[in-house]
Amino acid sequence: MNQQATNKELYETLVLPVVNSFLEGVNGTVMVYGPTGSGKTYTMIGDENKREELRSYKNIETIYNSNANGVLLCAMENILQKVLRGDDKCTCILKCSYIEVYNDFVYDLLQEKGMLQTPLTINELDSKEFVLKGGIEWSIRSAQDFFEAIKRGEGKFLKRKNS
Repeated sequence: MNQQATNKELYETLVLPVVNSFLEGVNGTVMVYGPTGSGKTYTMIGDENKREELRSYKNIETIYNSNANGVLLCAMENILQKVLRGDDKCTCILKCSYIEVYNDFVYDLLQEKGMLQTPLTINELDSKEFVLKGGIEWSIRSAQDFFEAIKRGEGKFLKRKNS
């Protein structure tokens, strides 16, 4: 992808295949990496001017149709549409974590204020799975739950970066 690619193009090309695999039962991760100021938050969340609008959403409809929204929001819209409106034959539990890797340390942005300065430890299980010890998994039962997690994590991210 080039620098002129929109978030929607990035989503459709790079992230949507991961989302579709996830909806078929395969774990997936989308990681955005780069130096400070390179556009990681814009790519994941979207246009800074639209963040206040994001906080007021009551549902997740119409997010995907905007080039100004990040790939994370588009992914959650697709996931919630399938899971919350899916057939009754399956049971699904959605949880999310919101982490930041900074200077080789992993921070849980959903932690309480005082805990934010304590990095998480990464453990490998016998099954070759990796687990963040002490990380919060936020339950997602609705679009509002998702937006609350983003708001809580983003607030800490911004405060930590500016301190």
